[in-house]
Amino acid sequence: KMIPDLESKGIITVSQGAKVIDLSDKDMPPAIIEKSDGAVMYASSDMATILDRKTKFNPDLMLYVVDYRQGLHFKQVFESARRSGYLDDKHTAEHIAFGTMNGKDGKPFKTRSGDVVKLRDLINEMVEVISQKSTIKDRETIEKIAVACLKFADLINYRESSYIFDMEQFTNFEGKTGAYILYSLVRINSILSSNDSFDYKITELKTKEEKDLAIELTRFPQTLKGAYDKRAPNYIAEYVYNLAKKFSGFYSACPINSETDKEYKKSKLSLIYLTKKYIETCLYLLGI
Repeated sequence: KMIPDLESKGIITVSQGAKVIDLSDKDMPPAIIEKSDGAVMYASSDMATILDRKTKFNPDLMLYVVDYRQGLHFKQVFESARRSGYLDDKHTAEHIAFGTMNGKDGKPFKTRSGDVVKLRDLINEMVEVISQKSTIKDRETIEKIAVACLKFADLINYRESSYIFDMEQFTNFEGKTGAYILYSLVRINSILSSNDSFDYKITELKTKEEKDLAIELTRFPQTLKGAYDKRAPNYIAEYVYNLAKKFSGFYSACPINSETDKEYKKSKLSLIYLTKKYIETCLYLLGI
């Protein structure tokens, strides 16, 4: 249905027997809709899916999460779709470009034989590395840590940036890693589970470390807004790492279980309870 529709709108021109949409006024090559032999191209099917989605779902916004090397293709497709009326002010589309995971040679990560690395193999390799570094024996737990390390390592980078895959760095329990964030959360849960629950309320902030942690908590809303506006999960990954670091500083400087002032102890427990909730929310948003 789409090709006759484009033809009826006068958008399609014929060039060397092929049906194309001329985009020269935008300094772009033409979008080839149908080759001279009748074969259709990626631009054809991508435009058809825009029309199909608009008809079935009537979305305000469509996000295409695809390798940055497809940037020109999506510029052509979206411009062609706007000219055809499939995209307009009420129905928009964005290319959410992302970089590549590279080997130490700086080229897209591949196996020794030159094949694309399978995610399952990467996870298994991370499981082995974490098994050697940790005293944890439960395979399911180790696999969860491995997946967290892998996801966090990918999402801490701005999505359009390519990065070097470094197994040792990504599984470091002390660095900017998924394992470090999980460890902070486990430590908080351990403190909270060893104390009775109550109506949590922060009433006092006496030390610099408490204030630093509280200030970091107030940055949560603007972090989410930045991540949404820029379509950039690394804002959340960076934030949750900084929050975990601030908690670590607080934990080292402000004893909780040995605190004799009951009300002040409750206030400190309330502060880390809120920290726990924010860390959990961030990890949920990152798919961890």
